Amino acid sequence: MLSGFYIRGDAGGSASESIRGDLADLATGNGGGFGGDLGTSPLVGVGAGVILPYDFRTDVTVSWRGTFGVSHQESDPNSGLFLGAKSTNSHSLAVLANLYYDINLGSVFTPYVGAGVGFAYNSLGDVTYTANGTTTSTEDGDDKVSLAWAAMAGVAYQATSAIQIDLGYRYLDAGEFRSSGVVKDTLGNTLSASPVTADLHAHEVQVGLRYTF
Repeated sequence: MLSGFYIRGDAGGSASESIRGDLADLATGNGGGFGGDLGTSPLVGVGAGVILPYDFRTDVTVSWRGTFGVSHQESDPNSGLFLGAKSTNSHSLAVLANLYYDINLGSVFTPYVGAGVGFAYNSLGDVTYTANGTTTSTEDGDDKVSLAWAAMAGVAYQATSAIQIDLGYRYLDAGEFRSSGVVKDTLGNTLSASPVTADLHAHEVQVGLRYTF
């Protein structure tokens, strides 16, 4: 028997791990990639769920990360000579179906663990290539839908009979970002290159409200 329905709203921050990209340099014809990470981004989300028997609950969440940005300097892998730099920005929308187990302590505080799976819509902006501070070319960005999954843990505080304040951590694998592989130089000529790719893995902390009907 179901114990209730709830809606939720969350806000927090997302910090990416080192990118799993094809780190290489465009100038030597080996494709392109990014090193380091995509930085940090604010995080907002909404969701709706159902409270299940035996301290389980499930919900569907939609979360948005909108201001990831990255800049990467490249050197020749053989000589170490500086070749140039590239920069771009990105955003990610993740839709996840989640299952949680609430650890009932008989108090106003309820720890929980959970996991989710779904998809992420990842959009990479135009990639700008520079050398000695001057733009040499740009590569069109692209959009990609990837499989996404997450693992969560946190604690909820029972503020009222209907409202819980939720402090949570989430490890998110949002899948791949990808550029188009269409590069244009400063003269407007179109070149073909291996697309820039990178995987987004992020550590996220958020605070939210859950309202149970």
